[in-house]
Amino acid sequence: MFILLTDETNRAHSDDARFFVYGGLIVPMSSVPALHAAIAEIRSNHSYAPADALKFDTNSRPEHVTLAEATDAKRQVIAACIAHSCRFIAYVVHHQIARNQPIQQVVEWGADHVIGKFNYFLTVEGSYGIVAMDRLPDGMEFSYLAQKFSGGLSFPDDPAVLLDRITLFSSTSINASHLSSAMDIVLGSWRYCINAPRNVEAAKSMMADITQLIWHRREGDTLHAAEKGLVMRPKEVRNPQYKADYDALLENINALIAHL
Repeated sequence: MFILLTDETNRAHSDDARFFVYGGLIVPMSSVPALHAAIAEIRSNHSYAPADALKFDTNSRPEHVTLAEATDAKRQVIAACIAHSCRFIAYVVHHQIARNQPIQQVVEWGADHVIGKFNYFLTVEGSYGIVAMDRLPDGMEFSYLAQKFSGGLSFPDDPAVLLDRITLFSSTSINASHLSSAMDIVLGSWRYCINAPRNVEAAKSMMADITQLIWHRREGDTLHAAEKGLVMRPKEVRNPQYKADYDALLENINALIAHL
């Protein structure tokens, strides 16, 4: 059995954040106690008090935690996720393509795709799972989750998908579980890597780790993550300018993982 934790980032468009990103971290239930213990130890070793939030955003760190401590803690959390066989699913859509939709709708579309891929993952694994979603922008996550449990997913261009492998839909938040910190850090690392990172060498190191987490299959030196751990929408981009942004995003990802 597996648990999926989900959250979004890059809600607003900016020059260095052209894509809205929604992500999900898959954790084997058998690994939950060990991952929980590993992150608890990381927190203790890096000066985090019990009520302190351990997140990717450096500015969110407590005043008594140094930049070096926070950076190393994040690195160790990702290493713990790799060691405990976690998987990552990322959904991206261009902000300008989604600009006419309310942010609630944009977030729900992202959640739909990530949760749908999780159900697919569970089918491939022959297993079942639980979803733990972070809060939605309008605070209506319980209504959303109830609809997913009872009615599944509906898409404009695809048939409805029943989420028959997911047995429980729930909501959580940062500091309600150490797993939420893991989700925030993995998602934040992915966001940093794909959005013109200021420190390219640091991004390469992060991407080397995140690539190990993204749900994919490997053929020789080629990683196949499309429609598994990497979901890019829309499937067909007709606007030349936006298509160029998607192409640049893929080139950036490929450049960061070229040395793997």
